[in-house]
Amino acid sequence: MTSEASSATPRPGECVAPVLPMRDIEVTARFYGQLGFTQQRRYETGYLVVASGWMELHFFHHPDCDPLTSAAGCFIRVRDVDAVTADFGRHVPPDPRGTPRFLPATPKPWGMKQAVLVDPDGNLVQFGTPLDQPAHQPAT
Repeated sequence: MTSEASSATPRPGECVAPVLPMRDIEVTARFYGQLGFTQQRRYETGYLVVASGWMELHFFHHPDCDPLTSAAGCFIRVRDVDAVTADFGRHVPPDPRGTPRFLPATPKPWGMKQAVLVDPDGNLVQFGTPLDQPAHQPAT
């Protein structure tokens, strides 16, 4: 295993959780729920945590967030980008300029196969798998 792969393998109890803006907690919870994320925590202060497996996304209330100019985002490396994002296209349109939108995984020249998700608040959430890692095989 490369040092990059070993450093990206979460240990039990470890998680990186990006914190992203949202305008409406109900809209965000429903959007990510359709994609298979479950609501983990929700606070009256306008803070939401959703999770799928070891992945967590945190959201804070930001009513002035403009989805068309937002610069917020994150990249999540996964073992099989196609498996993780398999159902996203059924729930999110592929419109390359709309918000929300989903673009299925494609190989990139930098050695990753990446999918692009833009949520209703304009947050760019990318999922990727190294091209040299066989799909459906755990990193060793």
